[in-house]
Amino acid sequence: MLRLLPFQAEHVRYMDLLDRDKWILDSNNLARFAQMHELRGKGYTMGVAGGKIIACGGIDLWWDHVGEAWMLLTPYAVKYPVAVVRLTREFLGRLSEEMDLKRVQANIRVTDTVSIKFIELMGFKREGTMKSFGTDGTDYYMYGRVL
Repeated sequence: MLRLLPFQAEHVRYMDLLDRDKWILDSNNLARFAQMHELRGKGYTMGVAGGKIIACGGIDLWWDHVGEAWMLLTPYAVKYPVAVVRLTREFLGRLSEEMDLKRVQANIRVTDTVSIKFIELMGFKREGTMKSFGTDGTDYYMYGRVL
C-alpha cells in the first residue's frame, strides 16, 4: 500500500531514479536540486510499507497564485501506476488548495512520451514549446492547468 509523506530533501538520497530522470545527476547536484524544491514550495514523497520510495513531487511557488509542478520517479512507480496517478492527483489538489493557486504549470521534455501522457491525465494542457530549454539543449513543452 502506498502512502504520502511530507517531502524532505534527504528522501532523494534513497531513490533509484528512472533513466529519464538521471539527467539531473549529470547536470546538477541532486541534493541541491532537492533542497531547492524543499525551500521553494511544498511536496510529498510516495512510499510503500517496505520503506521503498516510489516518487517525490511537489509544487514550487513562483509568485502569488502561480506554482510549478515537479516530480521524480523510481522504477517502483511502474509497478503501481493506478496508485501513483491517484496519489498524484490527490497531492496536486491538496497543494493547490493549501497554496491558494490559480495556475500550476510543468515543463516536460518533448521526447518523454510517458510524462506527456501522465501530465495530460492530471488535467494539464500543452501551451507551447520551449526551444533549447533543457540543460543539454533539448526542447520542452510547457503544460499548464488553470484552477
